[in-house]
Amino acid sequence: MSWVAAAVIGGSLVTAYAGNQAAKKASSASNYATDQSIAEQKRQFDINQQNMQPFIEGGTNAFKQLQAGAGGGQYTPEAFNYSGAPPSFSYNGQVPTYTPNAGFSFDSSNLTNDPAYKFALSQALEATNRQNAGSGMYESGNRAIALQDRAAGLASQQYQNAFNNALQGYNVNTANNANNYATEAGNEATAYQRALTGFGINQGNEATQYGRALQQNQLDQSNQATQYNQYQSYLNRLAAMAGIGQTSATSLGNQGATTAGNIGNAYLQNGVNQGNAAATQWGSINNAVQGGTNNYLTYLQNQKLLSMIPSATGGGSNGFTMPIAPNVNPYGLNSTVPTY
Repeated sequence: MSWVAAAVIGGSLVTAYAGNQAAKKASSASNYATDQSIAEQKRQFDINQQNMQPFIEGGTNAFKQLQAGAGGGQYTPEAFNYSGAPPSFSYNGQVPTYTPNAGFSFDSSNLTNDPAYKFALSQALEATNRQNAGSGMYESGNRAIALQDRAAGLASQQYQNAFNNALQGYNVNTANNANNYATEAGNEATAYQRALTGFGINQGNEATQYGRALQQNQLDQSNQATQYNQYQSYLNRLAAMAGIGQTSATSLGNQGATTAGNIGNAYLQNGVNQGNAAATQWGSINNAVQGGTNNYLTYLQNQKLLSMIPSATGGGSNGFTMPIAPNVNPYGLNSTVPTY
């Protein structure tokens, strides 16, 4: 092999080596850039994860407490129960009945039955008898007339007194009857008023106890409502904290998905770059080999052609004399024969 062939093949090898080294550098650069990009994205994700971890943990704990306490805090207003009963008014007394006296009446029987009249008549008749006896006229008819006159005069005299006495007695009895009725009615009214006053006092006491019970029930309901509202406020705060944790977890998950996608894309791009570098590397070698081979074959062909060109003595370098037709140029009709 001449130095020209060696130079041709050597140039191809140098070209192949240079292309191979360039492809290796490109592959290494792509690997380095990919590793640096992935490491930085992981570092940024780790920082975000560390920063969001307290929110996620707080939200998780709040959600556990919220889940545990979701069934509690039921608000059922306390029912109002009152065992007392309004007092009833009862009165066992009776209204007294007024029975007026019968109408006033007076006749002779009233006079004859009057004790004063009877006493006065007996005294008058006895005095008349003594008088007639003393005058010797006891057995005479004058005595009977005297007794009759004395009795009639006494009756006339005592009638008005007896009438007045009877009327006065009637009036006294009527007044006493009315006074007794008024006294009984007053006593009954007083007893009734006392019973009514006691009933009013009992009603007032019962109303006071009812009001106290109602006020206590309203206070209990208010306390229950306050406790329920406080518990609901506590649950709302837990829900807010759980929401913050959920939002942080979602955000971190999205960042993780984005980071994973970016890392995947980096690996994918690096794979493409490595494939292109490998293709370039082996393509360089292939091109160098093919180029060297083509150059060497061209060199051999040229050498073959040069050996076929006639020398000045008419013989070739290999002792072969090529017949040349008159006016015929083996390189073409209008070409110039090359000189070597």
